[in-house]
Order: sequence, then C-alpha cells, then structure tokens
Amino acid sequence: MLKNAQGKADFGKTDNIVDDIMIKDPFCETYFPKRNGVHFLVDGKDLYFCSTECRDKFIASRQKKNS
Repeated sequence: MLKNAQGKADFGKTDNIVDDIMIKDPFCETYFPKRNGVHFLVDGKDLYFCSTECRDKFIASRQKKNS
C-alpha cells in the first residue's frame, strides 16, 4: 500500500510500475498498449498494429508498392 505526503493510505494506487508501453501503429499511426497489438514480422522487424484491419491494410499497401 502506498502512502501520500500526509502519510495516509492511497488505495487503488500502484507502485508507479509501468504496466505496458504505448506504441504507434505503423499504418494508422494510432497509439495503443503493445500487449493489445497484432504482431506481424516483416523483413526481420517486429511490427505491432492496433487491429487486424490495419495489419491487413498495411500488407495490401506493401503488395501494391511491390507490383
């Protein structure tokens, strides 16, 4: 349990531990918690997307570039 500056208990507070990091979707550029991301490995690089929809749009855009 944490105590505030007055020595009283701060219920519901954590020990300032970061639960997860925020990352940016490479397609839509939305920030989201990494643990909620949709993982995709491309060219040896780990990418994380906010949704399968953004992942699929990213894949489609890469295929158009390579055509």
